[in-house]
Amino acid sequence: MSIVINRREIIVDNIYFFLQYSSNYLFLIFAFIGLHYKGYFYSLIGVIIGYLIGRLIRWNLGIRSNDQLTGFIIRMRERANGERRSILEYLLEKARGNEFSIEKCKSIVDIYDIAISKLQKTLNIEEKVLILTNLDHDIKAISYAKEQN
Repeated sequence: MSIVINRREIIVDNIYFFLQYSSNYLFLIFAFIGLHYKGYFYSLIGVIIGYLIGRLIRWNLGIRSNDQLTGFIIRMRERANGERRSILEYLLEKARGNEFSIEKCKSIVDIYDIAISKLQKTLNIEEKVLILTNLDHDIKAISYAKEQN
């Protein structure tokens, strides 16, 4: 089964990744701004403000870990258990036109749990790669699937 992604989803996904990676470097940007305009003390204040804003952006994007897959699954578990979307998650899902319902989140968590149990049972490297590849494909297929109303 091939996964069809439209232009709008690609643009929103790129915005998500831009926010995700730029949030790691906001403390540097704010530090340079503070240093340029006011000096070392304001540079330190800029580091603190940039760090806090970066963490806030990451939390609002649903990023719960430095590891991509683990953080995604943690967030999907939260959403499957009925936790509300954050502001940035809501805006990105609305712009994308494809929302993560509780059912989608539960499906992703279930597929992940099955894949992890298979990974723990096998010692063969090729099988592990195949399991992870199938997991990646299945998560993307669920994530980009259109909801049936």
